[in-house]
Amino acid sequence: MGTIITAATIMATYVSAINDANTPYFYNAEIENDQIKTMYVLENDGETLQQKIEYDYKYDAQGRLTCKEAKRFNVVSGKFVPDFKLNYTYTTDGYYMERCNWNESKNDYDAATDRIEYKNESENTIGIVNYEWNDRLSKMIVKDTKILKVI
Repeated sequence: MGTIITAATIMATYVSAINDANTPYFYNAEIENDQIKTMYVLENDGETLQQKIEYDYKYDAQGRLTCKEAKRFNVVSGKFVPDFKLNYTYTTDGYYMERCNWNESKNDYDAATDRIEYKNESENTIGIVNYEWNDRLSKMIVKDTKILKVI
């Protein structure tokens, strides 16, 4: 199945990012057992490197990405604070990803606000369905759908 996100996918993204000379961002990663556990993003303001974002990654026993948590650097506190997380759930014919935003007053993540489903429709075709939370209906509703032909 070509629609899963593995530790190798995350590693390839990291290697690609660190080799891009045309970006103001720099990347540093903590790697354990060939998996990126944490990636730090720093921004070059012309004179110094400023901490920007920390991404924490979690994987299942098969090496598939299950969670990507983003934390933004707070210059006042000097600490990274949660921003959002993406949860990945795998099915027999694809996977879905849900985005949960950090709720500072609850000191926890809110329920998912967005969901994207990727489903293998045939050998070279992936169906993509975007959902968003509707407060009035108290459920996820379809925002749009796409079919992707993989060559």
